[in-house]
Amino acid sequence: MEGVALGSSRFSLPVGILIPVFYHSRCIFTLADWLSFEFATSEDDAGARRLYFGRGLAVANMAFWRFNLFGLLLPVAVPICPKKYYAASVNKVSKD
Repeated sequence: MEGVALGSSRFSLPVGILIPVFYHSRCIFTLADWLSFEFATSEDDAGARRLYFGRGLAVANMAFWRFNLFGLLLPVAVPICPKKYYAASVNKVSKD
């Protein structure tokens, strides 16, 4: 979705950055459900290896997606995109 939203000329840059932000925030809720399911599963329901692998994978995914949302998209990409967009539009108007 990021390539479609940011690589397409159909969306402006500020709107294009909101699509990945909304997508990542929705994935956080899905991963929270997955984490609660994995930690509610007992060793009797699944083997020990599957249990620890599932928990580790769920924690790693949650850490990756949260870092991507709260470490990159919100503090870096969201402030930069409107600045680039409006700076380009100001330069375009001043040249005309």
